[in-house]
Amino acid sequence: TGKGESPLQGECHYDVCGQYLLECPNKCGKKSIKRKNIPLHRERCPLEKLNCPFKYAGCSLPVLRKNMDRHCNKGVQNHLLLVAEAHQKLAGKCDELTRKNEELVRKVEELAPNPKRIRLSYDTNTFMF
Repeated sequence: TGKGESPLQGECHYDVCGQYLLECPNKCGKKSIKRKNIPLHRERCPLEKLNCPFKYAGCSLPVLRKNMDRHCNKGVQNHLLLVAEAHQKLAGKCDELTRKNEELVRKVEELAPNPKRIRLSYDTNTFMF
């Protein structure tokens, strides 16, 4: 590198320095955060957007960390309905998979050249030959 040139090949030191002080990317008011500590700050920042804990059930609202308790408390009825719907879908899928598994067990029993050689374990859904 030439005199006064950064060894980071064209990158400005301030763009990568872990000690460089930044303000919170969420604009929470914290202004003196070392770049290397930004991820840690975001884990506690009240203005960090989070997924609702009921996202798996269908609540797709991004919620600020500082509002999460209020969101969950006010949304109990809606979240319960979402969970009930998700449970119903999973129960239906479980029933469908149980039927398919029983069908496959019957087919294996029919196709086995010597059924006495096959021991079925219905508890673990495995076949022992």
